[in-house]
This record gives sequence, C-alpha cells and structure tokens, in this order.
Amino acid sequence: MKKLEFRCFEEEMNNPNIDKKPWKFGHKILDHPALTLSNLEKVVQRLPEEQVLFSSGKLKKSDNFDTAHKDKITGLSLKETIENIKTSESYIMVRRPEVDHSFKDLFESIKEDVKTTLKSQGLSDILIEPKLYIFIASPGSITPFHVDRSSTFLMQLRGNKKIVVYPNDEYQVVTRPEVEAFLAFSGERPVYNEAMDEFSNDFDFGPGESIHIPFMAPHLVINGTEDVSISLSIIFRNRNREVQSRAMSFNHRLRKVLKPLGLDAGKTGQSLLKDSVKSIALDVVTKIKP
Repeated sequence: MKKLEFRCFEEEMNNPNIDKKPWKFGHKILDHPALTLSNLEKVVQRLPEEQVLFSSGKLKKSDNFDTAHKDKITGLSLKETIENIKTSESYIMVRRPEVDHSFKDLFESIKEDVKTTLKSQGLSDILIEPKLYIFIASPGSITPFHVDRSSTFLMQLRGNKKIVVYPNDEYQVVTRPEVEAFLAFSGERPVYNEAMDEFSNDFDFGPGESIHIPFMAPHLVINGTEDVSISLSIIFRNRNREVQSRAMSFNHRLRKVLKPLGLDAGKTGQSLLKDSVKSIALDVVTKIKP
C-alpha cells in the first residue's frame, strides 16, 4: 500500500472510520508561526468583531453553545479577556482565522491533508465550506454539548482537555427527528442529558494530539485545570455529507406530512442514490413553498 504524504498530520491516516467513529492521531503544527500566542493575540484583535465570540467559561454541559456568547457574558472586553485568559474563566471562539494572512498557508496545508485522508477511503475529496476555528479557554472551562453540521479534525496546541464524543448513529443519544430538524435550521437543537453518557467515547487530549469528530457526532469538551487550552479545528463537508445533509433537511419537511399517517421518512446515509433524490427534492419543495 502506498504511504500517504501529509504536511500537518503526524501519522498515516488510512482509517476506514472517517465519519463513522472518532479516533486520535498526531499533528505537527505546534511550531507553526501563525499559532504562537503573540500572533494569536494580534489575529484575534484584528479580525472582524463577528468572527470572535467570547463568553464565560463557567458553563454547564447542558448550556446552549450557540448562544453562550450572548447569554453568558463576563463584562470584560475582548482585550481584557485575552490578557487575563488564565484567570478570567473565559472562553474565546474564533471563526475563520484563515482570512488573516498569517493563516493562509496553514489553511491550505490542512485542507490538502484532509483531502488525502478522504481520497484514501474512496470518498469525494472536494471540500465544501471548509473553515478553521480557534478555541482559547481558561483552565477548567467547559464547551457545552452540541452538534456540528460538518465533519471535524481538532488539533490541540496548548493545555489538556477531555473530549467526550457520542455516536452519530445512536438514536438513544439524539433522535433522527432531532438531528433532521437541526440540519434544517428549524431553531431546534439537540439537548444534553446524563443518560447519554452511557454511549460516550472519552478522549484525553494534549498538545500535538488530534481527534476526528465524525459528521453530526454530538460532543462536549472539559478543559484541564492547570493551563489555558488552545486548539485549532477544521470543519468541512464533502459531497457525500453535503448530499446527506440536504436529504436530512428534506426528511424534516417530509416528516410533517408522514407523521400523521403513521409513516416514517426513512434513514439517510445508507445510499448515496436515495440521498441524492431527496437532495434534489429539497430544491423542488423549497421553490414551491411560499
């Protein structure tokens, strides 16, 4: 078997579990100049305000991750939050730092590694809406339970954390109607409860380590108490996941019609052909609905 070549990932990534199960691997970007603390401080302060969200890090697993930057404010400015991150019990999330010149080459390299990984498994390597995120968090902070509408590779740069990942096909954790409603941007979101922990996969995570979080796999993060945690992630969809996302969104609409009849909209992710038909149907119903 031909050895895979990577720029940012440390280990061979010929893993058949992509978008099925989480797994850990190494990365080799710790020394990249874009990721020094001094550069991160500059980037965070020169990016547009809407790309830098910050809140209290004293969150519960069940808090709403999507609105925490509005619901759980600390009263500190961004500058004060950054300068006192070790003691301010805060959490900073940076969207799309790749628009800053210092991140452009790193972004391209990470994308190439993701494409190599997908291609090695016979999957489409066309990345749809790839984005980087930076997470900077005070010791002991929690990233609440949430679901991303994408696949993720998360790389730890500083500090330690525990990442709790739940199966993306275990409907005792999040039901199909809940997932489909979330994909359809209905305003509904999956909510954490302790019973879910029976199904969790827990990963201890430190600098130089990475984890793959499968498409639509619920997860939460508990940061270590000894140091500030800094991590970088790339989120993306490929053609398979884009078609499945649209099929799930169509299912959400179809379910409203079928449920009173005692019928089910059917699963997605099992047949690209069936998902493609539903994806096309989504365009049709979107156009005809006022």
